[in-house]
Amino acid sequence: MSALDGLRGPDSHGFTLRTLTPLYTGGVGQRGEHLHPSGILGSIRHFSCLLANALGDPGFAERVWGRAGDAQHMPRAKAIGLRIDPSGLKSRTPVPGNGGITWTAADGHHHRGWFYNSMQDGPIAVTLTPRGISETDLNVLLTALRIQFARATIGAKDQFGLGVVEVDGDFPSVGRLCSVGASQPPSLQGSFFAEIRYSCAAPTTIRDRLECGLRWRAHLRRTLAGAGWSTNLRHYVFGYVNESQSGSRQEYGSAVSVSAVYRLGPEHSALRVWGVLPHTTAPGPLAGQRPRVVNALRNALIVGPSDPGPCPPCGYSLEWTDAADCGDDVANWLNTVAGSAT
Repeated sequence: MSALDGLRGPDSHGFTLRTLTPLYTGGVGQRGEHLHPSGILGSIRHFSCLLANALGDPGFAERVWGRAGDAQHMPRAKAIGLRIDPSGLKSRTPVPGNGGITWTAADGHHHRGWFYNSMQDGPIAVTLTPRGISETDLNVLLTALRIQFARATIGAKDQFGLGVVEVDGDFPSVGRLCSVGASQPPSLQGSFFAEIRYSCAAPTTIRDRLECGLRWRAHLRRTLAGAGWSTNLRHYVFGYVNESQSGSRQEYGSAVSVSAVYRLGPEHSALRVWGVLPHTTAPGPLAGQRPRVVNALRNALIVGPSDPGPCPPCGYSLEWTDAADCGDDVANWLNTVAGSAT
């Protein structure tokens, strides 16, 4: 009997995840030496709400994930229980020295560096237990998980290569989604998913796999630099934090995540690129610019970085899908992306 079997109740949905790139969920001092379930829960909640928003159902967040009480509302408990068994994970520190990865580009620009602490690798047993959730909401949640595990990422620092997982074995079946109203940003109606597939093996070390993803990220970011592109737009898409001496703060989280390279069998490898644009309630600097930005990113993925560093030394192909191509039928596009039953 596995640990998952011991956790599973009669109405629970259990499955096992396996990391393809290391997993990071922060913790005290951001050391990452343990898996913190709250980091996984927050990631799953966020992604499932992006899907529900695309279907025009903003009430999903409160019905499924609960709410804190206030003067006008009683608290509401979550309608789903999430239990994680991390006993199969191993902690590792893949970047020697100070944990930084940096290089000097061909144009002489020296990147300030990306820094990593401990990360987790291995299998994770997950159990979802319904607590009064409707069948419709449960299907939305399971479909969101299916898309997130197959196309996106979980955990923290996923914009810098971490958090790619795969389902090891069977995953609960899902039914078709239906829209119930107009999509509201941020949502998966603004999403795109891409995978670069190399025709040769991944680099031997995790450090080199991380650096390859970071070089792809730097390449994409440079695409939105220079003539014709505003600095604010680039910051909106790839993230930015600026705190002045007066205490004012301007901050954007990254709208685009680029994974490290991961193995696809012994002779092939890949990396994922995905994003949600706009990723905020208001489009900000992106207003009216999404088609141009996404087209530039797609073309940059086709061309590839001029200085690939430790990336696999072989050809690659691009798999690409963009919600904007579905027109107004976002539910059908999400069903296709998830591989939902017909």
